[in-house]
Amino acid sequence: MITSAHFTQQADKTANVNNVVSFKMTNGIEFIAKFESAVDEHTVQLSKSRLLNISYDNRGSINASLIPFSNSNPDASITLSTSDILAVYTPSNEVEQDYIQSTTPIDLLGA
Repeated sequence: MITSAHFTQQADKTANVNNVVSFKMTNGIEFIAKFESAVDEHTVQLSKSRLLNISYDNRGSINASLIPFSNSNPDASITLSTSDILAVYTPSNEVEQDYIQSTTPIDLLGA
């Protein structure tokens, strides 16, 4: 079972200066978000949550996009029960850079 400690471990990794974590829900939906805090053992506080949407074009190429968890407030802080989470992990550098560009005014094109 995933606990808030799993989020804390991923967010506290030395290389993860932005506290960005990826996680997959038990229903298969994958998110990326900024870890804010562990509320208790089974609840976490996240912000700037984005759904990782994968689609394919007519040539079979993969297209990925990051969609805000909340359209009315894309940077909202949300509280999430860890009982609905299958796995938590550090995103790839490419996905993390895309996430940072979609959630901040920082331009990482040269990174």
